[in-house]
Amino acid sequence: MEMNRKIKTFGHDGEFLDDSVVLITRVAAENAVMHEMRDKGYAKILDLDVGWYTQYDSIIDKWEYAIRVYGIYVGKRKARECQGWSQGKLIPRSTHQHTLKQ
Repeated sequence: MEMNRKIKTFGHDGEFLDDSVVLITRVAAENAVMHEMRDKGYAKILDLDVGWYTQYDSIIDKWEYAIRVYGIYVGKRKARECQGWSQGKLIPRSTHQHTLKQ
């Protein structure tokens, strides 16, 4: 098990006007960051929580946010094929297909 891998932080900052879209905004921002990470060959470190920060600016009546996701370099092919990195190992994506029983 390799213990000396360097952790890289990926993130995105943005804003939204209505707090009713906070969940949708978070999901979209996390998906965008994950796509960027995989394109660069990084797998998400599943043992570290995603950082999600919001702040309301009452003077200009808008919300600002920042999202941070932590990754480790595994190569582009492996990054696309895995769910992430946990406890020193790559965790494969689930490829189990659900079927309806009739």
